[in-house]
Amino acid sequence: MKQAEAACLSLLPRKSKDNYDKEFRQFEEWREQQGLNGVNEEVMLAYFHNYYRRKLAPSSMWTKYSMVKSTLKVYKNVDISKYGKLISYLKNETRTHKPKKAKTLEREYVEKFLTQAPDSKYLMIKVPIHNFFIY
Repeated sequence: MKQAEAACLSLLPRKSKDNYDKEFRQFEEWREQQGLNGVNEEVMLAYFHNYYRRKLAPSSMWTKYSMVKSTLKVYKNVDISKYGKLISYLKNETRTHKPKKAKTLEREYVEKFLTQAPDSKYLMIKVPIHNFFIY
């Protein structure tokens, strides 16, 4: 039994096991705070809807889902990958999400920085930028 338990624990990625365990603890704490026993599809829907929706982008929700899914499988022998409503919920959140687009630095601002910023303070920054824009 001890060997089987050790084999189960090795199913979680070694490098990020601490992160997986942290996610599992957060889920367990949330479940306890809500007074919920056991894990079913409704519990998982409520967890992702209430806990993550306000905090994370959908791509991060998928990461958290994967971590919780793996730890539940290992620690509780529960497979949430078969929860169709939960998967649909996460997919729907991804579909409606509009990612923030990074602002681009326009050439005129770069040129302004290169010509107006004092060399005494910014020379080490200006040289690589200047070389980048020449080529």
